[in-house]
Amino acid sequence: MNYKKIFWGVIFIALGLALVLRNLGVVYFTWHALWHMWPLILILWGISVLPVRDLWKLLISFGAIGLTILFFSLSPQRYHDNDWCWNWSRHSHDEDTEYNSKPGQVLTERYDSTINTAVVTVDLAAGSFNIRQSTADLINFENAGKIGNYSMEVQRKSDSAIINLNMHSKKHIDLDEDNGGKVDIKLNTNPLWDFTMDVGAASLDMDLSEFKIKNLTLNGGATSATIKLGALQKETHLSLETGASSIKVQIPQSAGCEVITSTFLSSRNLKGFTKTGNTYRTENFGSSPQKIYINMDAAVSSIDVVRY
Repeated sequence: MNYKKIFWGVIFIALGLALVLRNLGVVYFTWHALWHMWPLILILWGISVLPVRDLWKLLISFGAIGLTILFFSLSPQRYHDNDWCWNWSRHSHDEDTEYNSKPGQVLTERYDSTINTAVVTVDLAAGSFNIRQSTADLINFENAGKIGNYSMEVQRKSDSAIINLNMHSKKHIDLDEDNGGKVDIKLNTNPLWDFTMDVGAASLDMDLSEFKIKNLTLNGGATSATIKLGALQKETHLSLETGASSIKVQIPQSAGCEVITSTFLSSRNLKGFTKTGNTYRTENFGSSPQKIYINMDAAVSSIDVVRY
């Protein structure tokens, strides 16, 4: 028996077993939730190269599959923030409230000229999210989808605004239905922006070229993202941590750019960069007054950095 020959068979057995248990009501998730199991492929791959007998590899593999399914069935609430989604009940100060979908939900925060920095934490579920336009408000958030409601909390500290955007899902979300989500976010062009974004199975279209971006951290799984940066800041830092994703980053020709990568089973296209170890730099990195620093940690992903 050769474990390498049955590697993909073990994976298909795992997926089939998960779906059977779903149909029997033992575990609860949608097709999109299977993306949460992609690291299991890496685990099985690692088992395949262990210096032990194939029989032991097979037993360890099925043990890993069993533990994964058991974990999913015992802890479905762990994933409510990413909303892929299991059937769950949210327990909080308003635990008896069920959040219903309200297409057309709009959240805004007025702009104050004393605000120099805006720090934003965004927790996004599945859907389509766009940041492409400016607004006279500090931030304008419009949810035109059917997945659930969002809340926005804003705190002021000196000349900074701290903004938290979170999703409050309705119960029994099933993304197998036509419950697509579309969110448009508009920003004021005056403040210096600092973003941290946690993303589920989402599509992101972010044209940030007219905004002053200090930091952008994107943590995503099964994400398709296009991010366009400008050269309005002396330094812009972009951090990407993704799995099973497709990421395209556009940077201006005038800005110097440094890319540090740590990737596994991923493709990367860095045309116009010179490589030194895991570091890639544009020719004008040393001379340009505007610099963009990109740090990538990706698995099973496609990464493109394009200069425009």
